[in-house]
Amino acid sequence: LFLGGWNGGVATFEGAWVSHRESDGETDIVVSFVSESEVLVLLVENKISADFQQGQPERYRERAIRWKEDEGSGFHIETVLLAPDDYFGGGGSEIFDRQITYENLINVLHGAVDPRSRFLAGLLEYGIESHREGYVAVPDMVVTEVWQAFWRRAEEETPRLRMRRPGSMPSGSGFIYFYDADGVSRSETGGKAHIV
Repeated sequence: LFLGGWNGGVATFEGAWVSHRESDGETDIVVSFVSESEVLVLLVENKISADFQQGQPERYRERAIRWKEDEGSGFHIETVLLAPDDYFGGGGSEIFDRQITYENLINVLHGAVDPRSRFLAGLLEYGIESHREGYVAVPDMVVTEVWQAFWRRAEEETPRLRMRRPGSMPSGSGFIYFYDADGVSRSETGGKAHIV
């Protein structure tokens, strides 16, 4: 799906990297394919519901031009917008070289034989449906109790983490962020580091 028709569809997947940061912003996903003599790199903006940041599509285009100039011949680069179908058509989406819908990605994943791909397809379907219906956090008693237990343990054994006392938590709340931990607090790092 991501390779598209490049090089007649004949290339090897080289790798994918998330949250690639540069001076002009962040690329959500960088995907690379190689053929015998050429390389294709995709700069992918992954959108679910948030609007584009000011000038974000243009920054993707400028980043692609800069990478192409730095790498030279044999290096192809495209910008890709990955989003639910109803996201397209808004201002800025036409600036990307290619557009891939979540719905197409879900179809490809459902056709895969491995359980991991089918699981991801289900998660994406759930995410799209939640976006359309509007997300409402429903407190989950068991999850809340687990978070409260983590908080009590952190207070007793690792107070320097400065874990915030959790309120009611919805199901699926699996990552605990320690934004105020001693040594990496927002005031010490300007929000550039935290512990998960």
